[in-house]
Amino acid sequence: MNIEGPINIGVVDDPAQPGRELHLAFRPEFQQLERDARVAEFETYIKDLGARIAAEPEHSPDRQGMLVVQQIAEHLLPHLRADDIPLEETIIIEIRPEMSLGSLLHTPFTQ
Repeated sequence: MNIEGPINIGVVDDPAQPGRELHLAFRPEFQQLERDARVAEFETYIKDLGARIAAEPEHSPDRQGMLVVQQIAEHLLPHLRADDIPLEETIIIEIRPEMSLGSLLHTPFTQ
């Protein structure tokens, strides 16, 4: 699965650990945009993800991965609108088998 957009996404899967980590970093060219342009580009990114998801078969692993990325992006959007997210920092989301992704995404960002 290759998802082009304003963020680079990496997955760290350490067999010694019970879960995975998603590492999200905003691309430098995205960081340089003015807030309104960033928001517009990110909204387009979410919309494009939705179209790609709809085109995938229901149980496709790529579809599942894109759904996770879309859900994360939707949770990041209000922070981009409020301009309260540090764009130069890597966001690390720890996914453990016993935790839901939604519960992890309600943690507020601090600067």
